Amino acid sequence: MRRDFDNPDSKALARAEVEARHYQDNLEFALQQPGFDPDIIANYRRWAIEALIVLGELNRASELVKDEPSVVDLAKEIEEIQAGLAMNDERRCNCEHIIDGVQFPHMTRGRRVRKPDGTVARVHKCNLCRFTNVFVGHADDLHASAHSHRQSIEKVFQKGKATPPQTPDAILLKNAAETTNRI
Repeated sequence: MRRDFDNPDSKALARAEVEARHYQDNLEFALQQPGFDPDIIANYRRWAIEALIVLGELNRASELVKDEPSVVDLAKEIEEIQAGLAMNDERRCNCEHIIDGVQFPHMTRGRRVRKPDGTVARVHKCNLCRFTNVFVGHADDLHASAHSHRQSIEKVFQKGKATPPQTPDAILLKNAAETTNRI
């Protein structure tokens, strides 16, 4: 059965719902069986927690994290996400990300998380100070300007007014096309 989705976020949420239910059921079953492999139990626990994080069900994810040394990293991440969800979307860290007059993106986009209002946002984390916030969109205007620049170059190339730009991406794509078209 094929199901069409409005956007990638709705597809990720649908997948997370199925995974959360599946891995929680498997975890409950495994915990009831004496002598069940502890590594498999740890994997079921981790995968269920990760699916619950995507669904924005952080309280249920926190319950699965309690007193489990194998998922300490996820416990810290849940706390960061909860703090980020409570913040204003416009809030950023004050790290200097201009080096010798050149602006560098300093925020990394992480996993998707459903916010309490139902929108799907991304976890943004500063690479320098580890400041975390959860909001829709890009952390830096630099990402958006780079995307806009790439689109304008592609439009010029499609109209035949210029030769293709020899950026690293263009070179990689050219090499990939040459290797896949060989017989």
